[in-house]
Amino acid sequence: MAASANRAAVNGAAGSGEPEASRDHFMASLSSSPPLVVVSDFFLGFTHGVAADAGVRRVVFHGMSCFSMAICKLLPVSPPAGVEHGAGGGSPFHVSGMPENVMITAEDIPYSVAKFTDMDDPVTRFLIDNVFQSDVRSWGILVNSFAALDGDYVAPVEAFYEQGARAWLVGPLLPAAGETPERDEENDDPEGCLAWLDERAARPGSVVYVSFGTQAHVADEQLDELARGLVQSGHPFLWAVRSNTWSPPVDVGPDQGRIVRGWVPQRGVLAHESVGGFVSHCGWNSALESLAAGKPVLAWPMIAEQYLNARHIVDIVGTGVRVDSGGGAAVVGRAEVEEKIRMLMDAGGEAAQRMRARAAWARRAAMSAVSDGGTSRVALQKLVGELQRSYDDVVIKVG
Repeated sequence: MAASANRAAVNGAAGSGEPEASRDHFMASLSSSPPLVVVSDFFLGFTHGVAADAGVRRVVFHGMSCFSMAICKLLPVSPPAGVEHGAGGGSPFHVSGMPENVMITAEDIPYSVAKFTDMDDPVTRFLIDNVFQSDVRSWGILVNSFAALDGDYVAPVEAFYEQGARAWLVGPLLPAAGETPERDEENDDPEGCLAWLDERAARPGSVVYVSFGTQAHVADEQLDELARGLVQSGHPFLWAVRSNTWSPPVDVGPDQGRIVRGWVPQRGVLAHESVGGFVSHCGWNSALESLAAGKPVLAWPMIAEQYLNARHIVDIVGTGVRVDSGGGAAVVGRAEVEEKIRMLMDAGGEAAQRMRARAAWARRAAMSAVSDGGTSRVALQKLVGELQRSYDDVVIKVG
């Protein structure tokens, strides 16, 4: 689960203490049938102690990239002077401990990182009391990413863990990553999104897909500006909208676009030949899906580590362009929306050609990583092998 998706859970748990029911159920499960290893989410810190008491190793699962994870761990150790979380503008700065080409701004710093020294902050208190100490004592780290994308940032992550814990990059953790998903439109596409895209297959790469996930609230004023910008861009669009009360301020004809308020089969949409670009909040799961599908992104981060994901995708990987108006609470105007969508989608443009070339590379790299002999598949095999050997060593010593 991506860190952005966990923010609400953290806020809810911050004042409630340890989840006793979950702990009791987990203890009972370990007692009845001890496993070889426990793989648990970063936020489920209590699982480490329970597993240790049962003599079982814990591997912590991080649903974010090594790039973002490393920065989140490094910034509290070496905070940049005079930089405030969320401050607009400001000069890019280098994060000590990261490769020299990694530059971020104050806006990119997640709230939980900026508040790390504030012991009165409930999120900070929850993380320190329930998460961080268990995290660093984990036997290993499982990461939903792959070496070609994130290999340069493994060492900074591993440096924070005790007892030589290794980070295992085993992603992208998607069904048949990189392949076109099988279609089950009755169950997976009740809104008929894929059929609508089929009607535009004569113009490959012409449709813009827009989705901001399920966590961040988008104000009606911003939805209005986005709608106007999409229409003005001249590119047909498929737009997943969460709000059930907002109405578009302009008429959207069937040839101009489709606004969907129900379920959208995002992997299938991104894999469709009619789709040429993705306007995204840059949650890590969505970022991986865009990379696996080989589609460039208009990065529009809103909360948590999404800003770091956007920085990674745009500046390092080179598969996207970012809104200039800051994202988050700032309203991005229709003119900028139109400009950036044209930059993303106009096939003859130099920027679009460069992004599409990099997106095609990312797709090949993602497919290669999970193929036979690929880095992610080999990493998972090595992890299982090490766990099995360590178990055999314990059995031999006890016997």
